[in-house]
Amino acid sequence: MTTQTGARPDARPSAAKAPSGGRRKPTDASPLTPYIFMAPYLLLFLLFIVIPAVYGFWISLHNWDYLLPGKPFVGLENYLDLFRAESTISGPFWESMEATGKFTLYSVPLLVVIPLLVALMLNEKFPGRSFFRAVYFAPYVLGVAVIGVLWRYLLDPNVGLVNYYLGLLGIGNIPWITALPWAWISLVGVTV
Repeated sequence: MTTQTGARPDARPSAAKAPSGGRRKPTDASPLTPYIFMAPYLLLFLLFIVIPAVYGFWISLHNWDYLLPGKPFVGLENYLDLFRAESTISGPFWESMEATGKFTLYSVPLLVVIPLLVALMLNEKFPGRSFFRAVYFAPYVLGVAVIGVLWRYLLDPNVGLVNYYLGLLGIGNIPWITALPWAWISLVGVTV
C-alpha cells in the first residue's frame, strides 16, 4: 500500500536515515574515545615525567652514596642538610640557586622584549625581509649540540672568531667563557 506521495508507510523519514558514506555521528562515539586519543601522550608523560620525578624523590629520602651497600633511609635529613651551614651540600646548593636566580633575572626580560621586537619587525614589509626571516629562523633547523659547539668555537678565548675581530679593532682577548662577568654575558647572550 502506498500513500499519495508514493512512499511506503513503513519507510523511515529521510532525516532519520544514516549519514551517507557509512560515517557515524560524533554522538555515537564511545565515552572512552578521548582517553584513547590521550593514551599515547599520557603514557609518555608517565614514563618520562612522573616516574622519574617519583624515583628522584624516593632517592632523596635515602643516603644514596655509591660506597654504602644498602642506601639507608634517612627521611627528610637530606632536605634539612640544605639549611645547615656545616653541611657539605649546603654551600654548593645555595650557590647553584643563586646562579639560577641571576640567570633568570638577566635573561627573562631580554627573552620577552627582544623576541617581541623581532616579531614586530618581521611583520612589517621592508626590503630584504625574506632574507632576514631566513637568517632568523636558520638556527631552528640546527640541533642544540651543533649550536653549542658553534658558540663554543666563536667565543673561545684563544682562537675564537669574536676575539679575532675584536683584536682587529685593537681590543685585547676577552675570556668570554672562562671568567666572570664575561661568562654571564656569554651565557645570557647565547640564550637570547
